[in-house]
Amino acid sequence: MKDQIDSLLAKDMDRRDFLKHVAFGFAALTGVAGLLKTLNGLGKQPPQVAAGYGTNAYGGSPKDNSR
Repeated sequence: MKDQIDSLLAKDMDRRDFLKHVAFGFAALTGVAGLLKTLNGLGKQPPQVAAGYGTNAYGGSPKDNSR
């Protein structure tokens, strides 16, 4: 791996090639799937969920009618 990094640093490249390498490295670090998931969820509000103790009169699940 050190040899690969040394060869990349020794390689002559212009600005376009440098930006390609940086973009590829960023995508590899963050993960393409995570990036697409984040971009897909922009502008949406998270769902409102009532949670915690006291969501109903007895502190249990509102759908628990077994008793």
